[in-house]
Amino acid sequence: AAALSAECVQFLRLVTREDGDVRMIVTFQDGAEALLVIAAQALSAANSLPGSAEAFWCIAEDACICVRQLAGQGIVAQKYMRESGHVVAVTRTLRFVLGILSQLSSLAGSRLEGIAMTLLDIVSIFVEHASVDAEVRSNARNLIKSASFVDICCFELLPSQSPSLTLNTRLRGISTLTAVLAAADEPVLQCLIASGPASASGLR
Repeated sequence: AAALSAECVQFLRLVTREDGDVRMIVTFQDGAEALLVIAAQALSAANSLPGSAEAFWCIAEDACICVRQLAGQGIVAQKYMRESGHVVAVTRTLRFVLGILSQLSSLAGSRLEGIAMTLLDIVSIFVEHASVDAEVRSNARNLIKSASFVDICCFELLPSQSPSLTLNTRLRGISTLTAVLAAADEPVLQCLIASGPASASGLR
């Protein structure tokens, strides 16, 4: 079953990279949410079946990369994903990955950090790669108010008591959080943006 799932997700990763029509079909059939569920299930299986962990990590990686390709299509796809709750699913998966990371070995941690970085890439796409300011702002506010991205960064990604996370991942989290807060364009959040460099130096 794992081998079949791996082949299906890998195939979907390849076709969504090359074919814009397929990307749109998968997006509007709620493919992003389904892929994130597959990623979470694969990570749970890797955690409980260490002997087969490599295969399950590959499934999770491919699923998350596929979601990144879906999110990268532009504002129409992003609006659908936002309004359908798929942005919330992205941050929920990120929180799940960070929770597992705190319990795993360095090898597993390295693989999971790669998945976490892909999920951070997806978040960044929603606030950096769209071309319409209003949509970027809506995406950012959704990440803050519905998807709990600020909470995830402040309490799970950045704290120094999370030794399993490397500095690169923390810095990527800070840059992504800064982009989200800036795109939200809410004055009350500007003080958090200004404190970003200080937070980064405190991680060293």
